[in-house]
Amino acid sequence: MARPSGHPQRRSNGNGGWLWKLGDTPRVLYRLPEILAAGANEWVFVAEGEKDVNRLASVDLIATCNPGGASNWTNLSDDTALNGRRVAVIGHAPALLNANCPRSILWNRDALPLSRASRIIAA
Repeated sequence: MARPSGHPQRRSNGNGGWLWKLGDTPRVLYRLPEILAAGANEWVFVAEGEKDVNRLASVDLIATCNPGGASNWTNLSDDTALNGRRVAVIGHAPALLNANCPRSILWNRDALPLSRASRIIAA
């Protein structure tokens, strides 16, 4: 199958090839190993996409996002690595991001809505 246009995600077909759809595959947080290696009291910044996450990481901040972008949090999105952590939510439009993030990110933690990462960190 040819690669679809846009920003497709893929998974192994089990035969050395790729399927250009995720189906019921669990979604893991971007840069998950860094979150797991971070101390429990370190802030984790949840941004809208990989570009913002990479910008935050470039200045040694722990950052992540949901695969597929902020509007694609689903019951298949595994955010358990954020449980008990201090989380700051960063978005182009914080109200949109907050409406789409699972409640486990925004409730029962020090959730801090901020503006876009590139505005926080001067280029």
